[in-house]
Amino acid sequence: MNDTKKKARGISAPKRPVNPPTPQDRLAMIAEAAYFAAQNRGFEPGHELEDWSAAERTVDQRVSG
Repeated sequence: MNDTKKKARGISAPKRPVNPPTPQDRLAMIAEAAYFAAQNRGFEPGHELEDWSAAERTVDQRVSG
């Protein structure tokens, strides 16, 4: 069954795999997310590790699907 017929029946075609980010891209994405988390808190000190860990989880979840 081709993709047009699948869409007509409400069946979506499987998504094509996307290349995972390079280690440098992943690190940049995590750093940016951690920065914005700190910014939202007004850069209150003492939460750097918490921000980084949460950013890692968020980025990894988004990248994996």
